[in-house]
Amino acid sequence: MKLKQIYAALDIGSYEVKLIVGEFHNTRFNVIRVEKVPCSGISEYTIVDREAVRQSILTALKNVNDMLQVQIERVLLAIPANHIQRFSHRIITPILQEDGLISAENIQEAIRKACNEKIPSYLEIVNAIPVKYYMDGMATRRTPIGEKCSRLEVTIDLLCVKKDMLYDYVRIVEQSGLEVLDICAQPYADAKEAAILEQSVENHIIYINLGYQTSTLSLFASGRLSECVTLPLGTKQLDDAIVSKFEISTETASRIKQYGTHLIKDRVTNTPVHIYGKDSNKRMITEMALYETVTPVLEQWMDTIKDVCGDLLSEKDIRVVFGGGGAEIFELDEYAQLALGVDTTCYVPETMGARNGALITTLGLFYAYKDALEYLQEDRISVDPAKYATIMLPSQISEEEGFTGRLKGFLFNEHKEKNKE
Repeated sequence: MKLKQIYAALDIGSYEVKLIVGEFHNTRFNVIRVEKVPCSGISEYTIVDREAVRQSILTALKNVNDMLQVQIERVLLAIPANHIQRFSHRIITPILQEDGLISAENIQEAIRKACNEKIPSYLEIVNAIPVKYYMDGMATRRTPIGEKCSRLEVTIDLLCVKKDMLYDYVRIVEQSGLEVLDICAQPYADAKEAAILEQSVENHIIYINLGYQTSTLSLFASGRLSECVTLPLGTKQLDDAIVSKFEISTETASRIKQYGTHLIKDRVTNTPVHIYGKDSNKRMITEMALYETVTPVLEQWMDTIKDVCGDLLSEKDIRVVFGGGGAEIFELDEYAQLALGVDTTCYVPETMGARNGALITTLGLFYAYKDALEYLQEDRISVDPAKYATIMLPSQISEEEGFTGRLKGFLFNEHKEKNKE
């Protein structure tokens, strides 16, 4: 019986902990469960309250375990993009097999050689990514297992972060009773989910994960991550401006910021977007008042992006993509395109059950690991397969048991009720 590909992915953010359990079935990925739990123990990628972070992880874990009726034992873990450095190596690997066919072991050997190359002592490798293969001089980006050649060269990118931060994140997960199955740098996970790597083969992509406290700006070119920088931009700045101006709760500010305003001035009216207070003390927030409150913050954001990107924004093949929770701010893409003068889009996942910009990194962990499995030959999953054998998964649910069946049942019952009348 083929082992079910059940994995759990964990992203520990400065605003909330995201935990997703999913299954790869043939070429499809099915989300089984999404948990988001508030987290107050992270400040700009640094764990400042270990117990608060641990409790958030444990809460998310309990909710998932209770639903699945089986324990999550190991997770894929996102590592923040704080001070990521890339080192690239071209490794030569002779093909010694008698049949001359490239095996997973050949690629593993190339990765081992690259990882043995010297890097600064304060850094640790997060990802070792084969970005291009040369088979007897012929180049390909596709993993060439089973192809025939006598000499294989592999260009491998090593994505590295500071040891202390990496160990802190791994340690807090282990202290929560979980094993770390694999780790992945946040920008690379994002790129896998949003297909940024493929897009950057022809264009330079500036990808901005717009987070709660800070954001990450990553440059992708030629199908690989070139560089990465942390920016002092966060949706919390918008929330704080709205809270300060209108004296409302942060939760209300976050909601109306995301869905209640236009950012293009010609479309802004005096239509109310929120009414609050009691009786004669009722107050009203209009589109115009909200626009005038958030645009000074947005202007600062755009100025920061222009300062960081410099002349890069004047290149003809440049594109900007926003991701993260901030990517769902209404009309942000149009506002940024006018401010930056380049083609700009906002990416929100389309995966059923996880259509939320804040889940980009968590979803990307699955795809990054799936790619690595081509040569890792790893067969561990996130749960005990024997205990999970009786659990009904999306791939096992027939059409009549799933949404289509429920819809048919609803329509049929409705039809019977009408006939009774």
